[in-house]
Amino acid sequence: MKTCKKCQSPIPKHKRYNQFCGLSCSSSYNNTHSLKRVGPDKLCKTCGIVIGKRWCTTKRYCELHRKPDTVSNRTVKEYLDTYTSRTTSNRYCGIRNIARRIMQASTVERVCQACGYKKHVEVCHIKSISSFPLDTLITEINDISNLMYLCPNCHWEFDHIQESGRPGGI
Repeated sequence: MKTCKKCQSPIPKHKRYNQFCGLSCSSSYNNTHSLKRVGPDKLCKTCGIVIGKRWCTTKRYCELHRKPDTVSNRTVKEYLDTYTSRTTSNRYCGIRNIARRIMQASTVERVCQACGYKKHVEVCHIKSISSFPLDTLITEINDISNLMYLCPNCHWEFDHIQESGRPGGI
């Protein structure tokens, strides 16, 4: 009678594979004795240092050679002139995306500042993007003092109270 390569127990005759008594012995043995798949490294296009594995990263440059954020260094007018194909509902989506990245990088706790809800929060501009003059830098609009976390309900209330001009808010 044959014995299992992993646990040395006898292999029943009805087993399909002759070297192991079961799938758990087979997988644990092969995971420790077989070579792991190692793919090619992805290199920085400028200096050639390793960024990561080719299938795991979409980066093209290392942190040292990464190009600066070109949107945040412009004014609102320059941004809108560049993105003329945008409809009115999403013309500020690039500015909002930068605001999200700024809040994620900050130390501000991800909790609604109005009600304390933690499961889903959105980044809200305290002073709306459209209320700034066109010659304002996007870095000024997305300053951390103009951003806060709100849950979807409080965000809707905050935006609509501002639009109606009623006093109050969150």
